[in-house]
Amino acid sequence: MRRAVLAAFLLLSLAGVLRSAPPATNSAVAEAPRPASKPDGGEAAAGKPLFEQFCAACHGISGAGMAPLAPPLTNSNWLRGPEGRLIRIVLNGLEGPIQVNGTNYAPPAIMPEMASLAALDDEQIASILSFLRRDWGRGAGPVSAAQVARIRSETANRETPWTERELSQIK
Repeated sequence: MRRAVLAAFLLLSLAGVLRSAPPATNSAVAEAPRPASKPDGGEAAAGKPLFEQFCAACHGISGAGMAPLAPPLTNSNWLRGPEGRLIRIVLNGLEGPIQVNGTNYAPPAIMPEMASLAALDDEQIASILSFLRRDWGRGAGPVSAAQVARIRSETANRETPWTERELSQIK
C-alpha cells in the first residue's frame, strides 16, 4: 500500500513538473520561476507559481489538502508556527501522522511520507513558505533565504524525514 501511495505521489509530482517545465530543459528545478527581490515583500507573491508547480499536486491549488495525499495548509497551525519547522519539512520531508488544526492525519488517510524538496534553492523555498504564511497562515511573517540557508546547513547530514514529534521540539 505504501509503495502504491508513494508511486501515486511521484507520478502526480512528475506530471506537475512536466506540465510546467519548458520543453527544452532537462531540469525543472533550474527552470522554475525565480522570486523577485522586492523590498515590499514581493517574495511571497513569487512563491505562488512555485507552490503551484511543486506543492499543489498534493496539497491542492487552494491549499485545502487532497486525500489521500496531504493535509490542508489553509489556516494551518503549522504555517503560523516557527519558520524552522516548515523549512525542515521542505528540506527533508515529513513522515507519519500529523495533527493539523486539531485533526489527526495519518496514513493511509495521507501519504506515509512527504518527499523532500531540497533540490529547490534557498530563495525558492523562502518564497513558497512566505506565500503560504502570508496567504494561508493568517498573515504570519515571511521566511528569508538566509533562514533557509542556515537550516539547510544545520541539517545537511540528515537523511530521514522529520516526524511531528521531532518538529514539535523546535521553538
